[in-house]
Amino acid sequence: MTSATPRWGRLPRRGPTLLWLVAVWLVLWWEVTPLAVTSGIAVAVAIVVLFPLPDVAERLVVRPGPLVLLTGFVLSDVAVSGVRVGWDAVRHGGRVRTAIVAVELLSDDDVPTAIAANLLTLSPGTFVVAIDRTERRCYVHALGTAGAEDVAQVRTTAYRLQRLVLRTFGTRADVGTDREVSQ
Repeated sequence: MTSATPRWGRLPRRGPTLLWLVAVWLVLWWEVTPLAVTSGIAVAVAIVVLFPLPDVAERLVVRPGPLVLLTGFVLSDVAVSGVRVGWDAVRHGGRVRTAIVAVELLSDDDVPTAIAANLLTLSPGTFVVAIDRTERRCYVHALGTAGAEDVAQVRTTAYRLQRLVLRTFGTRADVGTDREVSQ
């Protein structure tokens, strides 16, 4: 048996990933033709085989109730942040104050940490610039931080988002422990 056999054996379990990659390929080419579909399948298979990802789906649990709460929180945060960033741009122009805010990570697991970092970056005016696993911190660049209250608000939002992500996607241990964080 060759060393490539386990990679090829993963293809049936990678169906959703393959479909997603083919869909992205078709969107990039702006056409659905036999050639585009065939080349998209070939590229998707090559990506899955040459760059295998760990089996996250086997340990990823999605809880529907907390998912609804997380979705509502993210949508409202995006809307409020968009208005706030727009107002800061109109009011201050290019002189909007910014800060890099250190936020403690609430989980050691990479999956909830990555989900929370991506959702935090989705919100206008915030961007996760680094994650320090050894110090258990992420660093968030935030717009409109004129004082300590604004920095505290960034931390509060990041902690609340992490807690919602842990309740939605975390393990039983993550869900059961809401660590207290120093602000």
